[in-house]
Amino acid sequence: MEEAFIKAFINLNSFKTSMKFSSWLYRIVHNQALNLIQKNKLHQSTEQILELASPLDLEAEMISKEEIKRAKKCLQKIPLLYREPLSLFYLEEKSYEEISDILRLPISSVGTRIRRAKILIKKICQNN
Repeated sequence: MEEAFIKAFINLNSFKTSMKFSSWLYRIVHNQALNLIQKNKLHQSTEQILELASPLDLEAEMISKEEIKRAKKCLQKIPLLYREPLSLFYLEEKSYEEISDILRLPISSVGTRIRRAKILIKKICQNN
């Protein structure tokens, strides 16, 4: 991802001070990642959605691992349009405003997409 940081440095003059720098930089890295995925036709992997249980409780840990696998499968089945804001909100812990800056969407659209993503993922997970 060094290319993303090089792009950021080259385009530093396009940074708008009204935005958070981290959101602006995240957007550049995000675009670079999407370009790589599209170019190489890689499947986008997601990070763990749930924390693992205490190592002392093996049964709970196994159940948690299964839940993580199931959640990842469900997340991969929803369209990227909804997966992106949902992942940014829950996995990256970004605010609606930051997601709005990153995805270049109105805040209301971010909320709508996250709400729709929750509905989709719930339907998918219930069917599996």
